[in-house]
Amino acid sequence: MSYGSRKRDINYLEKKNNLDIQCWGNGWPKGRVNNEKMLEIFQNSLINLNFTKSSNQLTIKNFLKIFLSKENNKYRVNNFREIFDNTKVFVQKETHQIKGRIFEVTGMGGFLITEKCDYLNNYFDIDKELVIFEDIKEAADKINFYKKKIKLIEEISINAQNKVLNEHTYEKRLNKIFSIVLNENLS
Repeated sequence: MSYGSRKRDINYLEKKNNLDIQCWGNGWPKGRVNNEKMLEIFQNSLINLNFTKSSNQLTIKNFLKIFLSKENNKYRVNNFREIFDNTKVFVQKETHQIKGRIFEVTGMGGFLITEKCDYLNNYFDIDKELVIFEDIKEAADKINFYKKKIKLIEEISINAQNKVLNEHTYEKRLNKIFSIVLNENLS
């Protein structure tokens, strides 16, 4: 999706760094793609780029969502608790979060350069299974570095895919959750 500063960041990468960046999704010229095409893109792109900023934006539409909810194509007024919770989300400062896209790209064997976010190092070895950046200038530097290191890209991609398939599938996660729950109940 092209919300927040993504268009500005992509423009910086393309214009100031002479990089060919292709974007898909809502708000991008190429639009959305189906899941099959998306997975193909992850596998066949030399470098996949991921942003971790939350989609919380201070817009009129998001402001109205504090007070109104849409159900079955009809709007209704939120109750006090919903208004309170939605207000907290609306005024929250921009956050960075681990997104499912990180696991999707790496699980398909794609090489990923992702924006830094808390706890990512709990799931991946940074620079061995994926690469992180803190700002768009660093992203440009890392893209330019890695696009010349095909063997390193392949090595990092294989490491990441192995990590995801061995530790981060839904099956592995659910088994861990059930194990914890069962052990808690037996104690």
